[in-house]
Amino acid sequence: MIVYKVTPTQPVPVECETPGYPHRDAGGEVMYRNTHFPTEAEAWARVMDLSESRQILAVDKVEHLRTKLQRALDELDAVSKQEIKTRKNYQEWQRNHLTF
Repeated sequence: MIVYKVTPTQPVPVECETPGYPHRDAGGEVMYRNTHFPTEAEAWARVMDLSESRQILAVDKVEHLRTKLQRALDELDAVSKQEIKTRKNYQEWQRNHLTF
């Protein structure tokens, strides 16, 4: 019997003796209900759902990292401004307190 195994880019037909969990396909993989389907159309629906989910997760990850990067850049900007002020204050202190 042919069932359709889900891969990241398309369904792949595989043979099996008895479809469904806990049986194995001809390649030795356990046929879970979310990895092997009786029809190609059902397998394609799963492939497309997984593809969309991966895309959404990747976009969310990028947005999270952009936010994190922006916070780090803002912190760097604040620290840099403090460093400039600190050096200016130190130089002023040196002028007023150190005589050579």
